[in-house]
Amino acid sequence: MIGERILATSSKGITTGASPIENPLELYLIQIVIIVTTCQILGSILVKVNQPRVIAEIIGGILMGPSFLGKIPNFTDTIFPKDHKEPLELTASLGLILFLFIVGLELDPSLLGMNAKRSLCISFGGQSLTWLIACLLAYVMYENIDGLEKEFPLFLLFIGVASSVTAFPVLSRILTEGRLLNSKVGSATIGSAAFDDITAWSMLALVIALTSAGEPQQAAYIFLVMAAFVIFMLSVGRIVAEWVVDRAGIHDHVSRAVVCYSLLLVLICGWFTQIIGVDAIFGAFVVGLMVPRQGNLTVELMEKIEDVVSVLLLPLYFAVSGLKTDFNALDTGKSWGFVVLVIFGACVGKIVGCGLTARLSGLSVRESLVVGCLMNTRGLVELIILNAGLDAEVINDKVFAIMVLMAVATTCMTSPLTAYLYPPHLRTSEDQYEKLGQDASEKKSLWEISSNLNKFASFDLFSQAMLQQIKLMVCLPGHGVKALSSSMAAVQLFRREGSSLHAVRVLELSDRFSADLAATHVQRTLTGDSVLAAFSSFCGGGVKLSAHVVLASIENLALDVLALAKRVNINTIMIGWEEPPQSRWAHHYDETKPENLIDGLFYHSATSGTSVAVAVDRGALSSNTTFSIAVPILSFSHCECEALLMALAMSVQTKASVTAIVVGINSKGPSNRSGRVQSAVTSIGKKEDSNQESNQLSVRSWLHGHKKEGLGNLSSLRQSIYTEANETQEKIGREILSYAAKLGINVVQLDCDLNPKTQIETLINHLKNVQKVVDVAAAEGGIGSNNTQYPLILCGRHATGSSVPDHKSVLGYLGGEIYDTYPTTSLIVIHSAMGQETRNEAEAAALASIKVESNFFERSIHRSIHRRASIDSNKRHSIISQGIKEFAAEEDN
Repeated sequence: MIGERILATSSKGITTGASPIENPLELYLIQIVIIVTTCQILGSILVKVNQPRVIAEIIGGILMGPSFLGKIPNFTDTIFPKDHKEPLELTASLGLILFLFIVGLELDPSLLGMNAKRSLCISFGGQSLTWLIACLLAYVMYENIDGLEKEFPLFLLFIGVASSVTAFPVLSRILTEGRLLNSKVGSATIGSAAFDDITAWSMLALVIALTSAGEPQQAAYIFLVMAAFVIFMLSVGRIVAEWVVDRAGIHDHVSRAVVCYSLLLVLICGWFTQIIGVDAIFGAFVVGLMVPRQGNLTVELMEKIEDVVSVLLLPLYFAVSGLKTDFNALDTGKSWGFVVLVIFGACVGKIVGCGLTARLSGLSVRESLVVGCLMNTRGLVELIILNAGLDAEVINDKVFAIMVLMAVATTCMTSPLTAYLYPPHLRTSEDQYEKLGQDASEKKSLWEISSNLNKFASFDLFSQAMLQQIKLMVCLPGHGVKALSSSMAAVQLFRREGSSLHAVRVLELSDRFSADLAATHVQRTLTGDSVLAAFSSFCGGGVKLSAHVVLASIENLALDVLALAKRVNINTIMIGWEEPPQSRWAHHYDETKPENLIDGLFYHSATSGTSVAVAVDRGALSSNTTFSIAVPILSFSHCECEALLMALAMSVQTKASVTAIVVGINSKGPSNRSGRVQSAVTSIGKKEDSNQESNQLSVRSWLHGHKKEGLGNLSSLRQSIYTEANETQEKIGREILSYAAKLGINVVQLDCDLNPKTQIETLINHLKNVQKVVDVAAAEGGIGSNNTQYPLILCGRHATGSSVPDHKSVLGYLGGEIYDTYPTTSLIVIHSAMGQETRNEAEAAALASIKVESNFFERSIHRSIHRRASIDSNKRHSIISQGIKEFAAEEDN
């Protein structure tokens, strides 16, 4: 018996000289270790080249087979002997049954209603052409490949099913990782794939019924019983399941008992479909479809079982399949010709068929082509169908190997083709985000108020105008209780009755199936998320809250949040922060390599014109008492000026007094350094004219000609433009502060050398002296010593005007010093998008000033502006055009 073989124990051990795989259990365990390790190693490699993990598992299984590792002498006989395959095959079958249950959970029938008309047309177009080509391929293969025992109609039906399928789980992962779900292409493709999957499984059930039946009448009986079972489960079964869910109240919480009963139902239904002559996987699939789509029930249920299935059981299935895949059967040129022909036919059927239908449905040519490429994904579903056909003897080893190569090739080409044909800046989204509550008002920068200062007659009017200017979105990350509480408390400082507020729930995309399910059902995630529900309750009924969900990989989270902010006209993102418990401040902080959401928001903020405010609450933000707000100003940088404007807006709600602490800046204003830029331009221009025959040269050849001297001049020019831009910014900042001072805010002037380190030390000493006074007064009054004159400090993340930002982790150097020195002081650190935009424009002006030909700008912008690869082509062209116009105006003058 199988169980006796597995449970049998050896009285010997390796210490007695026995083989480490002599016992069946020992062999079974080492088989699992080898298979899982191989798949994990391949997965970690192929994921880096934009391939889905399923490809690694398919290839890992093939490597175990006779075509590769099987060629090593005695490898197959030792590790995968024929008389010890049965335990592995049974375990793999169990994994497949559970995986089909997960597929059923993921394939929500509501997806069929998503752009139903367009999706159905695309599915029908792809299926029609693919079946037509499959008929021709089936005829050619049946006539030329020996060993096909079943009748031609059955073989034709199987080849049609295998060619026309689209792997829904793999496609869902590609769309999610490629950030395509919310695009027109994604919404059309996901619905079409759902139609394709239902069609494919229905047709496969028919093929298996015909294969297992001895006569046509028996096949019809099997198919009718199967149809009755499906109808019963999706009608009566679903009604009963919904009643149980409502009665037990398990919409968002899946207990151990629910998991147990669900798995028992999967096994019972799998057993039923197996004994009627179809396959156990169909019963599991139908149970997955039957589970009620209420709350987060499907996601929670999937999370309970998916790790064991995807990490342990599915690789075993791929290995068992790989052991059957023998490419040695493709021993002639004709066989490899069939491989090329099948791959070509499968691609033409899906890409052309789906693409043409998508074009007729209103998509652009590029979008239609991408839809066709995405629908050409086959992956694991194809492999399941092929194994079913091989077990039923509808196909032989040669056809199996040909079709496996087709499945691998079509799945491998999907992600690269999609990324090439449909880059992010060419994508158009559906109206999903607008339906979630978009603010129709036009986005306005905080800086627009500086040009209308004279119209505000009082401090209250000025602050009210500033508050209305702020279009705020609160970012709610997936973990960190302190960070969530900080962001929730900070938003109270900006809330006004009847105002609108956006909140985005940010979730990191894992490699689990449940993450794909959550991504494809955004609205259900919105309604079932406890953090969003708590935040909505915290805001109260006086605020019009628009909720959003962003689910993406860690490297794309910030880009997606900023893209959403741009779409809904947001100019400020508020996010809470707490120091990671495992480390203090980073000693070598590299802004160009963001490692988390906040770093990414800083790095990419200029691309959307959205500033970022990082809140750290230590009591002041969540208190209801009136307090003072301090705004340190070291250079009137963009970040510091936005911090001042934001403090003025906060004072409306909190009735707090605002104190600007100006450190080390000459009160007479910025010094006049006019002519510095022009002289640098003239110097470079002369060197260029003397060393080159033409002014229209590429920067690369120019730099080669000038070498170190030329680089030095270009660096000098760049620094000069930065300095001049900072002086202009300082002038604007002084105007805002001067006017605010006239209206009543407090201004404290601290004299010191104009050096960032000295300025920060002077500020910290001033705060310490103020704290001592407060502590003495508190002690005399019998109050505790935890009070401070400035319980809330708003500071700029870039505290100096230099082109090199001041960093101390995410809070900047100044914010970090305050955080470390004053453990009871709350902080809001502002990172201004305008600062980086100014640096970008200064860089473009520097490049334009040396008369480089315009086609080089697109390359040099990426290399020169801190390697900001996220700047899209429209932004680059805008910067280039403006730089050239400014240079032309200087030349005319």
